[in-house]
Amino acid sequence: MPDIDTSSEFFLSARPEGGTQANYFRPKAVTEIVFPGVGMIMHPLFWTKYAIDLHQNGYDLSEQEHLYLWAERDGDRDPTEGVLYYTLLSVYATRQGNIPDITVGENAASEWLFKPSTITGRGLYDELVDHFMRVVTGEAPSLDEFTTETLGLMSQRFRSRCADNGVSFPDHFETQLHSVTHSSGANERDRYESIVTAFVRALERTFAEVPALHRTRLGEVVIGSNLNFVRPLLEQAPPSVLARLANTQFAFVADEANAFLEAVQAREHGEYLVGSILLIAVVGPSQDRDAILDDLRHLPELYQSRSDIVDEARAQFPDAEISTAVLDAIEHLCYFWSVNYFLADGEDLARHLIAHTPGIVHETDLDDLFEDHESARSFERFVDLSTQDRYSAELADLITLLNGMDESDVAAFLDQFREQLGAGASPRDLFIALLEWNGVLVDETDHYRVTAPIQENDSASFYGVDEVINWTETLTEAVNDG
Repeated sequence: MPDIDTSSEFFLSARPEGGTQANYFRPKAVTEIVFPGVGMIMHPLFWTKYAIDLHQNGYDLSEQEHLYLWAERDGDRDPTEGVLYYTLLSVYATRQGNIPDITVGENAASEWLFKPSTITGRGLYDELVDHFMRVVTGEAPSLDEFTTETLGLMSQRFRSRCADNGVSFPDHFETQLHSVTHSSGANERDRYESIVTAFVRALERTFAEVPALHRTRLGEVVIGSNLNFVRPLLEQAPPSVLARLANTQFAFVADEANAFLEAVQAREHGEYLVGSILLIAVVGPSQDRDAILDDLRHLPELYQSRSDIVDEARAQFPDAEISTAVLDAIEHLCYFWSVNYFLADGEDLARHLIAHTPGIVHETDLDDLFEDHESARSFERFVDLSTQDRYSAELADLITLLNGMDESDVAAFLDQFREQLGAGASPRDLFIALLEWNGVLVDETDHYRVTAPIQENDSASFYGVDEVINWTETLTEAVNDG
């Protein structure tokens, strides 16, 4: 049983007050065994190419504290290598029908740099790009009016801090607009790009003069999760593979999709993410999201029903040099996904139970939970699955694997699950036994007393799945488009 120190806490109410977000059921999600490096919030795959390209061009990813605004190298700041620059260029490309939306940072920039959009269904980037296009199409009356109107799109915070420091953003913008040059025959895209270039350069000059514009508490990286994902690839993937990914073209092409898989499988535990991508590709990442999520809950059944599933998975990316380790991991992955769904379902059930009881759980509460709650069906299915010989062996191997990955808390939890399973516990009794083992419930003969703090969120899920599905869709579309 986990060590739980309650000696210093005394609660007058039936259960502790809120204040912590410790889980009730699962110690934590174990995504390292299904998609290592993928977090709860991941941005489109373009930003992995972008990060690799920065590295290949001498930018230290660990030193990019203001990457949304500019990239920094050897003391020089280049705003045309920043996230905002490429985001604004991508909006134009998306409008031309060339790429799906890959913009990032809109929430971060709202109220910090830009005024929120007041038009339903349109974001602040849309308003900014519409404004820029007035110059591109020759509709703006004058540069002076255009730059002044641009200031009107900036946030109150931005405008007031510039004013407090006697700095004119419109003047900086107009100066930069005069400095960008293009031929008289430049096309619309080139003219738009020159305006974006002038805009981000004007922002950089303004920030240099008004350091108070920076936001320190939340940071200015925006794509930090993608940078964290890329770092192990830079250390472990072959340079020749990384070179195929190092560019800032918005669209993903087939060779880049193949290179991405080859780079990821080279990192520690990378075979699990590549194997998961292959399984999602087999299921079909572009189908209705509810349908694919349901299919992913049934991967063990899918594996058992399709004898050629490994060959089918391999065939999704026929030109990629997929390693044997990836293909060997496919069967294990099907169970590993189910383990994560089981942990999420158990947590979801526990949060729902405790949120809807007054600190005391009765048998009728448990009966209602397992009769009515949607997560109970998949929870019971996993328990039944794990009684099969092939999956009881998988469970034992997984516990060994997790101990080797320094995931001893999850390993101990699953070992306790295995013990309860071996004792013939029903899914309902197993659920209670694990909550007791976690110290969340205490058996008081005719009821259970809740000892854990109240959670603010009364539901739980398997985090990161949507992000991996989105990435897989990008990769499969690149291959299918040739």
